[in-house]
Formats: sequence, structure tokens, C-alpha cells
Amino acid sequence: LFSMEDKYSDNLLHSRHISRIDPSSGRVAPYVITLVIVKCLSCFGLFLAYDLLRGVPVVLLLFLSTLGSSLVLLPLQRPFSSGKRLTLNLWFKILRYSFLAAIVSLMWMTGLSLCGPLRTVLLFQHSDMAVLAAVGVFTQAAPLGPSRFRGAVLFFLGLTTLLFFDNDAATVIEHPEGKHSSEIAHLIYWALSWLGVPDHKGGIILLCCGFCLSIAQRSWGRKLAVSLGGGKRLNTLSTFASCIMLSPWAVFQFASEDVVVLWTDLLLPLVAVVLLTFVLDYYVESICSNRLDGTTLSRLSSVTSFTAALVLSLMWNHPAFPAKSVVLSTAEHALSPGVIVAYILFVLGNMC
Repeated sequence: LFSMEDKYSDNLLHSRHISRIDPSSGRVAPYVITLVIVKCLSCFGLFLAYDLLRGVPVVLLLFLSTLGSSLVLLPLQRPFSSGKRLTLNLWFKILRYSFLAAIVSLMWMTGLSLCGPLRTVLLFQHSDMAVLAAVGVFTQAAPLGPSRFRGAVLFFLGLTTLLFFDNDAATVIEHPEGKHSSEIAHLIYWALSWLGVPDHKGGIILLCCGFCLSIAQRSWGRKLAVSLGGGKRLNTLSTFASCIMLSPWAVFQFASEDVVVLWTDLLLPLVAVVLLTFVLDYYVESICSNRLDGTTLSRLSSVTSFTAALVLSLMWNHPAFPAKSVVLSTAEHALSPGVIVAYILFVLGNMC
């Protein structure tokens, strides 16, 4: 929920601050290797989440993910018994922040269901600094050097390629989201069909809007984290509050809509999604942010995630539902020349 240095202002289990390692020293290698491995695992969890969305409504899956994350984060961080006392005013700010976080998460997961995991990673794994620098080039908000200017141009070229030159080969059918999806999903598909926009392009637009909103959310969160005593405490409390906010909607979906897979089949993939994508990725990046330079961390995180998502998309065979892939298959979001070009542009832009 936060970015780089501000994101991890307190340490896991309230440990003391650790100074960063000089990149020229050999001690940085274990942290780099660990970060690369965990980012690959996080992408694997995201692909599993996409598989789960083929049989579980978006809101219900998001609720289960936040519930599982809360069950892990609350014992680790103990936000109610440690740190500054939570006043009524602080709780009000936390609830407002959590509501915004829930909206961003819904946009992210709906975009995932619309355009697939590869395009979701390509659009949602950029650092705030890179996106703001790209916007600053065209708004002239701040002077930029040649390197950042090249990165901004490559970023917008990659985004343009995804929007206009990524011809998804998925078969268009009526209500491709399936009857297990929520009314919001049906409304989105109806709106996209009425506008003549393919579902993956609608998902790209939704992800872009969600990412811009998430930048504002993290900017607000940095200020709120100071009042609470650290980013991890805010992350834990907001995850728990978002889970509570989503629970009525999730219960309604569970009672009124069919889940087309057995709950026993969902358990292991759901646990993997929670641990790999929502918990492990957060804490490993927390440790690495205390050891690595912010620019190195953002570049390494983005490029690794992009590459892992591309490799997984080439070899993915839906392991979450190996015996039910024919029953659950809908429109596949396949690779296209446009998405490959966008991947190259985004990687080059992050390396500038």
C-alpha cells in the first residue's frame, strides 16, 4: 500500500532500523537474489488468482484474500496492543483510507479478470516515481534529465501500444465473464460491448485508472502512517478494515451466486495467493527497502515482475484447476505482438 522508503518506515516485529548496504559491496547480492525469487513467486500467485477468478466472483475472492492476509498480519504486527493509542479520529482516518484501498483493490482484481495477469503486471508494477516522472515530462511539472525523459517517453509508448496495438486473440462471446460473476462485472461487460471496446482494452483502462488512484492513496497513506507509527501498522489495520467492509457484499454473493468449483479445490490455491502475493512479497520488499537503494529496488522489482509474468504466460496451464480447465475455460487473453513490444518498452523505460 506504500512506496519504497515511506512504505516500510517501521520494521517487522518492531526491530531496529537497519542501514542500507553500499551497492559496490558484495553483501547486496543475497537481498537482490531474494527479491528476484519472491517477485517471481508473487507473479505465480497472481496467475493463480486469475485462475480462481474463473470460478469465484471478484468480490468474494478479494474478501477471502483480505481475510487470509488479516489472519497472518494481525498476529505478526499486533496493531491493537502496540504502538500509539488509536483515537476515534485516527480510526475515522483509517476507515476512510481503507475504503479507498478497497476500491483500488476491486479495480485491480476486476482488471485482472478482464485483461489477464500479464497485462495486469505490466500496468500495475511500476513505481510511483517512474509514473510521476512520466507525467511530469508532459505537464512540465519539474525539470527532468535526459535519462528520465527517455524513460517517460518509453513508458507512454508502452501504454499506447497496449491500448491501440494489442490485438487480443480471445474469442468474444456474450457475457464471457460467466454467470458466477457479480452484477458489476455484467455491467462492465455490457458497457464495453455497447462502446465496442474489447474486454482486455477495457481492463487496461480500468487498471490505468486504478493505478493512478493507488498513487494518490499511497501519498495519503504516507501522511497517515506517521500518525500511526509506521506503514506496516497502517497496512495491517487497513487490510483488516477492508475485509470487514467487503464482508456484507461477499456474503451476499456467496448466498446468491454459484461458485462453480469445490471449496476444497480452492483452499490450496487461495493460501498460495495470500502468502505469495499479499504477505511474502510485502515483507521481503520491506527488508530489501532497508538494504537497497530506492531506485535499484524499484527497477529490479518492476523488471523482474514483467519478465516473470511474460515467462509464466508462455507456459501457464492453469494448475489451480487441472481437471476442470475445459469446463472453466472462457476467453483466453493470449500473447500478441503488441504486448511483447509493450513489455520491451516498459523494461527499457525502467532501466533508464
